[in-house]
Amino acid sequence: MLEIKNISVVLGCAKVLDHFSLRIHTGEFVTVLGKSGCGKSTLLKAINGFVLYEEGSIFLDNACIDDMPVHKRGIVMVFQDVRLFPHLSVWENVAFGLKMQGVNKRERKEKALDWIEKVALAGLENRKPNELSGGQQQRVALARAYAANPRVLLMDEPFSGLDEEIRLEMGGLVQELNKQNKTTVLFVTHDREEAYRLSDRVVVIGTGRGSHEKSNL
Repeated sequence: MLEIKNISVVLGCAKVLDHFSLRIHTGEFVTVLGKSGCGKSTLLKAINGFVLYEEGSIFLDNACIDDMPVHKRGIVMVFQDVRLFPHLSVWENVAFGLKMQGVNKRERKEKALDWIEKVALAGLENRKPNELSGGQQQRVALARAYAANPRVLLMDEPFSGLDEEIRLEMGGLVQELNKQNKTTVLFVTHDREEAYRLSDRVVVIGTGRGSHEKSNL
């Protein structure tokens, strides 16, 4: 379970998050919905340890992670700009998190190829990112994230740069992957339809505070 308790973040002179609280149960897919600039991405960066918060605490499985280094949190983030390594092949990109975890080369390649198949990219494992379409690159980013077996998966508007047909396709893929893996996901978007289509629960955020929730269960 991920629990955010009264988090406040100040960037420059602006209070981006103001005593924001949220509890996400293990295996739940929760979306934070809000307009640009309301603090959605800042929330994800605070959870991941990329942004410091002035007040509040974050707990993962009932343990406070406020002082835990980023690489020890077991939290993985998927961005809109896929951030693949251009010099690595598809399978090497997917296996990167496993390499950081100390998994031997044979095992991480086997796992990477398995995830490449799950995201429907079998046969493209030796290509470089610049040989792929935007949708294919985002599939690689998803495979890399899930292959790392994260305790929590954060998604920062990962499909907003794709056209509508590919967005729907990618949303369906995420739903299928989550059904198979029961991963705890916090997804942020400004797209209302996407939020309600993908999520177990939607939290609407405005001016840095959660305002109301709706369950899709």
